[in-house]
Amino acid sequence: MAKKLVLFLVVMVAVWEVTNGVCNLSGMTMFRCMPAVSNDSPTDPSKECCKAVNSLSSSDFQCLCDYKNNHPGDLQQYGVNATRAAQLPSTCKAKNAIQCS
Repeated sequence: MAKKLVLFLVVMVAVWEVTNGVCNLSGMTMFRCMPAVSNDSPTDPSKECCKAVNSLSSSDFQCLCDYKNNHPGDLQQYGVNATRAAQLPSTCKAKNAIQCS
């Protein structure tokens, strides 16, 4: 489960950086989860964040896994706490989350 979220956060960071989005996620959608995964004063995920996480399909999560594997280190660069990011699918009860390899 932790690996799923790490990948999700990596993609989230990439999506935030690129307003066109990554893995079917817009930058604005992913931006909603930044307070929950920030290294500085993190908060509980908002309803909007969990809605975004729950809207992901298993192929979106696979895309995020692929992004995480191909772009290591992006999370730290954007101030994302990987541990908190890895908890998002579980916290938000995402039904389509997959285990990253």
